[in-house]
Amino acid sequence: MYLESNGYGSTHKLMTPKLIVVFYQEEQGAVHPYKIPISQDDAGGYVLGAPIQGTARDVQVMRSCLEGGMTLLHEHVLYAGLGVLMWWVPAGRAPLHFLSKIKEASSIEALNGRPVPQPPLLMLLQGRTLRVFALQENKRPTMTTRLYKAPYWNMFADGKMCTGTVKIPDVIDPQKPEDITRLFFQSNFSGASRQSISNYPASHQEMWQEADRRDSFDPAWLMEEPRITTIKELMTCTTPTR
Repeated sequence: MYLESNGYGSTHKLMTPKLIVVFYQEEQGAVHPYKIPISQDDAGGYVLGAPIQGTARDVQVMRSCLEGGMTLLHEHVLYAGLGVLMWWVPAGRAPLHFLSKIKEASSIEALNGRPVPQPPLLMLLQGRTLRVFALQENKRPTMTTRLYKAPYWNMFADGKMCTGTVKIPDVIDPQKPEDITRLFFQSNFSGASRQSISNYPASHQEMWQEADRRDSFDPAWLMEEPRITTIKELMTCTTPTR
């Protein structure tokens, strides 16, 4: 196969195709790469081999070729792949916004805009699906770090957030995970989960008021995530099988 010059290099450069990369995207936004090897037959023609599921290493190599080198990731990013970004958020104060669907719980709206202590969090954005989990320790997590339920309204099973009117961007910037974190905290927490989201013995409002008084979120209030228990398990169900 010949590649014609664009005026900046030598003409008629002989290049041999070795691989075709195909990307399949699910309705939920997950992207799966497949590689198709190319070989030549005795007549000099090209023959396509059987598709093989791509690996994280393949994606890294292709990304390096496209970008012309390596790029340093944000210090809080744990994983960055095609349409997937995972990062952790250190403990600290952040404002919450409530818009209660239940009149009896509307008093919680008095907390709107007030920065209150938050537990350390793990966030995973895949396509437009955002998962949020809480962490016991305020340090960079590892593959074996235990995951806990994020103690917030609007959360479904497996850490999935009901995004509602939150507009998740089409393009994920691995250098700016704080943009998605900000979207999370700027959303209106409007409805309590049908399942318990914390071990705090009183109401959701009282939990945040107590955290404000203590100037910290007590890790003992966190409830273990029963389905996806570690980051390793989370990676298994959100990234292509190696």
